[in-house]
Amino acid sequence: VTPPPGTLVEVTGSQEGQAIVVATAESIRPPEELGLVKLEGVVDQVDDNQWQVGPALFRTTAVTRIGGELIPGARAVVWGLPNEDGSLDAIHVDVLDTRSLIAP
Repeated sequence: VTPPPGTLVEVTGSQEGQAIVVATAESIRPPEELGLVKLEGVVDQVDDNQWQVGPALFRTTAVTRIGGELIPGARAVVWGLPNEDGSLDAIHVDVLDTRSLIAP
């Protein structure tokens, strides 16, 4: 079943020549559930469940899907729902690096 346009999906697969072969595709959030914020930047850990990407604080919860390992100094893309205190509850996090990009 093809999800409707605007759905946030998680797709895994591989590239074979010029083609991309999709192994799995799973809907994460339907388009009628508006309000997602997308952030991109370098991750800095605040504590076990709170992380900073640029100026924004986000929390991981039991429903947060994380692609990769959250590592301080790695780049990440975060989709989250805003809270009244200005932080985000992360729905999905894609970690783009396997190690910190910041020199010790």
